[in-house]
Amino acid sequence: MVVHAGGNGRLRKIKGDASRTLRQYLCRNSLISLRTLKIKLAKKNVDVSSSTIQRHLINHGYKKDLPLATPMLTNLHKKNCVKWAQEHLNDSWKRTVFSDKTAFCLFRITVKR
Repeated sequence: MVVHAGGNGRLRKIKGDASRTLRQYLCRNSLISLRTLKIKLAKKNVDVSSSTIQRHLINHGYKKDLPLATPMLTNLHKKNCVKWAQEHLNDSWKRTVFSDKTAFCLFRITVKR
């Protein structure tokens, strides 16, 4: 009788350290190309194709997304901003917290996960 050893298919080439390395490169530069990632992994003695890297990234939840386009301010918007600022020039700002919906990224982690 033959006992199945478990696991189907080929062993993964990208695992552990190589996966962490990919994640670090993407955190530093979200616009890095697959070809560049392949070269950088080759320097770490991990010989893989660009399509293998792409498949690995997709399987780990990375997506190729471009930032949403935002409309430019019109002259009316600009005029209203200046008007509001002039009206509130002498207000007390000691107990005011400014917030908006802008995201700030300290380490350029812009790849969607």
